[in-house]
Amino acid sequence: MKPTVTKKRKRLTPRKPRASRPELKTRAEAAKALKIAPRALDRAIERGAPGPVAGRRGTRRYPVAALRRWLVAREQPEDSGRPNLTAERARLVGVQRELAELKLAIASGKLIDRAAEDRRDFEIARTVRDSILNVPDRIASELAAESDAARVHERLTAELTKCLSSLADVLEHGPDDDGGAAAKRPER
Repeated sequence: MKPTVTKKRKRLTPRKPRASRPELKTRAEAAKALKIAPRALDRAIERGAPGPVAGRRGTRRYPVAALRRWLVAREQPEDSGRPNLTAERARLVGVQRELAELKLAIASGKLIDRAAEDRRDFEIARTVRDSILNVPDRIASELAAESDAARVHERLTAELTKCLSSLADVLEHGPDDDGGAAAKRPER
């Protein structure tokens, strides 16, 4: 008998283009394509990344494009509950620098205690008020006996000037032994 020779037939339907099929690679090839370690690939799959599919002859193949999309979507640093030591150290150094700057400003007199200054300002205002309100008590009897308006005006002006000058001295040089206003204010 004569052997039969069969001709190769042309395919009637074209093959699917390769681009439509997902790119499947072995574990090592997928890790290399994604620029990560193979163990990192396994951890990503444990966290929910697309896993391997069955390949030829029982091998596992990994969808590289799907894995890349999953990794890009999760590029934000994960919060594992542990502090980021580098960020915490940088934050600590920043706080220490601010604290040192504050201490230097206080030591150089650029910063002062606000509560102490508020108390001091209150004491000064009270001293000014008391001094001015005491003027009428001190000179009322003298002014009552005076009939000349010019002498009354002169006497009032002299007494108020004396009162304000003594207040200025107290504020500039500190109190005398009479318990006046607080000591000299630091330069601002």
